[in-house]
Amino acid sequence: MEDQLYLLQTLLGNWDSSKVDLLNFYLIKSKNVIKKYCVLTEDEYLVKDFTQQTVELALSYYLNMKNVGLKNSSEGSKSKSFETGDIPASIKATLPSPPIFSM
Repeated sequence: MEDQLYLLQTLLGNWDSSKVDLLNFYLIKSKNVIKKYCVLTEDEYLVKDFTQQTVELALSYYLNMKNVGLKNSSEGSKSKSFETGDIPASIKATLPSPPIFSM
């Protein structure tokens, strides 16, 4: 997890050391969301090494934390749309497809 934290801090550039707990929170959340989406155990997650996807998702959560729950926003002539769902499509495309269970 320390490698992921370092990578996340590097991607953020001028990061504030007081936000380490928040970054760790988003890393843990990202790991859990990826495990749930891919239906992985802890061991499977570790073996398959989802470092890049975990850090990208944590970065997405961090950068969009003020926009949680918003679908779009407009201010004057500027409009902004937000991706809905837990995992952005660009990250989801790099993950294995979740298994399909038959009943």
